[in-house]
Amino acid sequence: MTTTELRNKIKETELPEWFNPVEVNVSCTHINFNIQLKGLSSIHKFLTQQINGWEKEENLPNEFEKSKRH
Repeated sequence: MTTTELRNKIKETELPEWFNPVEVNVSCTHINFNIQLKGLSSIHKFLTQQINGWEKEENLPNEFEKSKRH
């Protein structure tokens, strides 16, 4: 499901505002990365981008294969 499809499904629900206050903070302090995501569609978009990025990498060191599968 694409993020656009998810957004359309949320709009079709009886309580679309229920999905908006969901928040996630992703923090990787060792690389100085911190991002706050608000709303289910924003979380979905971020995760989709991460999945697509990891799938493009074919020659990862063994230490990152577990992250790719996760």
